[in-house]
Amino acid sequence: MIPRLRALLTPIRSSPTQFHRTFSSTLPTRSSSPSEQDEQPFAPAEQGGHQPIKKTLLSDLPKTVLNDYHETQCPNEAQLAYADKLFAPSRHSPIKLWSASKFRTTPMSSQEPEVCFLGRSNVGKSSVLNRLMGEEICYTSSKPGRTREMNAFGIGGTKGGESKIVLLDMPGYGHGGRWDWGVEIMKYLKQRKQLRRVFVLIDGFHGLKRWDIEVLKLLSQYGIPYQIVVAKIDKLLAKQPAQIRTGVTEKGFETVRDVHRQLRIGARGALQFWKGPPPLGETLTCCSKVERTQGEYIGISALRWAVVKAAGYDANLDADGKVIKRSASLASPPPPPPSPQVQPSGELTPPPSPQVQQQPEKVVEVVDDEMVEEAEREVEEAEEEVNEWFTNPDDPAPTKKNKKRKSRI
Repeated sequence: MIPRLRALLTPIRSSPTQFHRTFSSTLPTRSSSPSEQDEQPFAPAEQGGHQPIKKTLLSDLPKTVLNDYHETQCPNEAQLAYADKLFAPSRHSPIKLWSASKFRTTPMSSQEPEVCFLGRSNVGKSSVLNRLMGEEICYTSSKPGRTREMNAFGIGGTKGGESKIVLLDMPGYGHGGRWDWGVEIMKYLKQRKQLRRVFVLIDGFHGLKRWDIEVLKLLSQYGIPYQIVVAKIDKLLAKQPAQIRTGVTEKGFETVRDVHRQLRIGARGALQFWKGPPPLGETLTCCSKVERTQGEYIGISALRWAVVKAAGYDANLDADGKVIKRSASLASPPPPPPSPQVQPSGELTPPPSPQVQQQPEKVVEVVDDEMVEEAEREVEEAEEEVNEWFTNPDDPAPTKKNKKRKSRI
């Protein structure tokens, strides 16, 4: 038995020496001349070597590169900066205004424009709102169904003033949702006069589900303006969030374009069987975990601008994104000066001087002493007639003309 084991071990022991000899023979030997040393390199990449995958940093691309503006105009840098400034945290913004589990308990006297965020349970509505407002003011959880009532938050407030826009975090539908939540949410969507737009969040990794299609159908039937936002876009760009920090490949961008194409075709195709308007002609994307740059998350600035447009505050900006002053916008421009006229002889005649409109003279009525005495005399006669009506019982009943005169006195 022992000789057999030794016979089996001999090839095993000799194999490492043979392997090392073979591996060492493939390495290039040192040479004194540099020309001979350069002739023995490894195979270049063009002859079958590994080529690195090209990646593009999101910080080198525009902020709206992942959005789909197929019917609306893409915002510029000045407009995005205006929206970021409006949402900037301060001592008076953001603040929690109210919470209501029933629609009848919501405050009806508020005048601020409102926008609400809908979506399936655990789609990330509260996390997106925290990134929009710049503070962890909404309660977040990894378990679905943790938001159980309508929560309103105000942004853009100043000292002693009211908030400019109200954002609502709605309970989720689908898995983890409840039937009575849906009843109260539909009451709010159909009867709330302050509502300006509904942002429907859809998970980009899973796409449109059955409950998403039902919600879009209801919003379209009741004529409620809504817009689609693709959340968790980082799952489409790369498998791990850490990979996005080093750049995004062309395959990731193509995946995002395919999702936009499917959403556009799916929404248009389904609307053929519905009665109502389609969603807004732009599909946004966002991510609440991965930063595009330091302190700036993917798609948050574009989503802020969409909220500003829905509330009507985009009218304060001109085409270049500059804030319009009220005094300049209300003042009428001065008329252009008259141009000189050219005569047939070639001489220029000066423009006619502007004509000054003459104001009519004020007529002043002069009151003399005789007119004053005559008026006093008429008043005394009227007082005597009134005294006779009340003191003489044999006087006949007064006529209609006298009744009117008594009532005036």
